[in-house]
Amino acid sequence: MLGRRDQPLPIREVRDLLGLVRGMYRAEQASERPSPLRLARLRKIGEGLTAALELAAASPAEGVGERAAWLHAEEAVEALGREITLLEQLEPIVREARRAVSGERKPRN
Repeated sequence: MLGRRDQPLPIREVRDLLGLVRGMYRAEQASERPSPLRLARLRKIGEGLTAALELAAASPAEGVGERAAWLHAEEAVEALGREITLLEQLEPIVREARRAVSGERKPRN
């Protein structure tokens, strides 16, 4: 849950979650056997968070766009919760995020 809908969408927190999803996506891509289904699910989650951010930025507070932003964000957070397991390893996510930030290329196998 992100917060109360009677408040503005928490932009920073949604951006943080989008960064996490991007890291998870990169880590899945870089894995030995990337799952096309998981990549598609993560892409959809990222698209939902992006839509939420765009709607919140373009809409007045308490308007229809803000409510739609909340809906997109909540659906994406719920899907992300299903995607993360207790066995999720953070090391590959952090490694791929570091590579993305530094512009480092992925090593070739």
